[in-house]
Amino acid sequence: TTTTTTTTTTTKTTTTTTSTSTTTTTTTTTKTTTTTTTTTTTATTTTTTTTTTTKTTTTTTTTTTTATTTTTTTTVTTTTTSAPCPTGYVRTPSGACVNLRIDFNNCGSIGYVCSSTYTSCSNGACSGAPAVQLIGGVTINGWGGTVNVDDAYVTISLPFSITLYGYTTSSASVQSNGCVCLAGCSSSYTNGPLPSGGFSGPTAFGYWDDLYIYAGTSQSVYYGTTGTYPNRNLVFEFYMAHFGAPNLYYRFQIVFFEATPNVVRYLYYQASDSGVSCTIGVQSSGTGPSMTYSVNTAGSVPAGSSTTSSATLTLTFNTASANDQQAAKIFVPRSIQPIKDAEMVAFVKRVDLEIPDNRVTEALTKAGLHVVNVTRFNRKEGNISTSTIKITFKDGNSRNTFIHTGQQVDSMHFNGEAALQNKNPVKCYICLQFNHVAKYCKTKQQKCAKCGDNHRIEQCTAANHAIKCNNCNGKHLATVNDCSNFLEQEKRILNLN
Repeated sequence: TTTTTTTTTTTKTTTTTTSTSTTTTTTTTTKTTTTTTTTTTTATTTTTTTTTTTKTTTTTTTTTTTATTTTTTTTVTTTTTSAPCPTGYVRTPSGACVNLRIDFNNCGSIGYVCSSTYTSCSNGACSGAPAVQLIGGVTINGWGGTVNVDDAYVTISLPFSITLYGYTTSSASVQSNGCVCLAGCSSSYTNGPLPSGGFSGPTAFGYWDDLYIYAGTSQSVYYGTTGTYPNRNLVFEFYMAHFGAPNLYYRFQIVFFEATPNVVRYLYYQASDSGVSCTIGVQSSGTGPSMTYSVNTAGSVPAGSSTTSSATLTLTFNTASANDQQAAKIFVPRSIQPIKDAEMVAFVKRVDLEIPDNRVTEALTKAGLHVVNVTRFNRKEGNISTSTIKITFKDGNSRNTFIHTGQQVDSMHFNGEAALQNKNPVKCYICLQFNHVAKYCKTKQQKCAKCGDNHRIEQCTAANHAIKCNNCNGKHLATVNDCSNFLEQEKRILNLN
């Protein structure tokens, strides 16, 4: 902090000089009159009269001259004081604040640089443990250092207000099990599907799991801002381990945006168990609405390593109001014929025309899904693009993960609920076989659902004890859903076996 004090002294001197000049003009007029009188006598009388007029004019001129002299004296006093560093930081001779617990170039003491054989400064010592990515972040008060932290949350004031699902707040609760709550938080470590009733307010579930902060390490939750007003980002970086497993590391960030409220982004650097026991998503309240990326899904998050410094997975959730939130619906082909490799194909309807195919591929690839290609359907008339796309995956596991978890692509959420609710296999009503409709029936031979012969069921005369399914030969109608062939086809559609 620099304080400048300016003192100004002004001295004003006025000098007045008065000069008086007097001019006197004298005018003299002399008039002489001579009168001569002559009489008849010899005597002559002469009279001379002289009149003298003197006029004196005096003119006085006064000139006044004023001279002003101003003297200004300015004294500048500069005082420099240093603002205190954040908690956990110390000031270097250059004036920078550094955290001796995690600063690779000031590890344990100012100026001590770890050698290239180490990956981080952990608790003030050079280490092979993962490094904290956020520069200049501060830790949640009381978390890390000499104290173990388990199943806790702390409410903090924020540098700027954040918004989820239209709810805006200037404070938030940071939960040690991988969540940030805008209201109504919980310390629960038992993750599950969303929405979760234990969290009554808007909550960002970056990696909801039984996480743990071990004393004597640099593990904690760091938070701080990046960028400048009005485009700042508020970053919460979780550097944790797992309860009972100190060698399982989790490093991820939950980011809120000053310029784009209702949007939250997750960046993942390391997840030793690859998401096998966590929930990732966001919800408005304990009853919803919510968006889920994964629940206890192995491989949903890349494992990364202690040296990973670039995000291996980025997820963005747009939690605008229900009227504004755009959702695309995922469907799966229910007929194996004539679609090739149907077990690896998914269709998505209502996809924004402004989202190009390559953005969908990029988002799914970042999510760890193996995509072969994305194709948008066009209308035959005029070759006009539609809102339906076809996604072909490299393997069935990627396809099924996509169906179950959905995916956020830019401002749209690809929702798989429709696909999961519509998983009945297609059956031809003529031959009663699976995987095609009547249009593609090769035999065109009517089969009876009761006895399997070549007639309609209303024409069947077979006794009840003679009932036989023409698919599995079981003693039931060919139209029931507990037919072993029906169940097999149902499993095949979603590849659940």
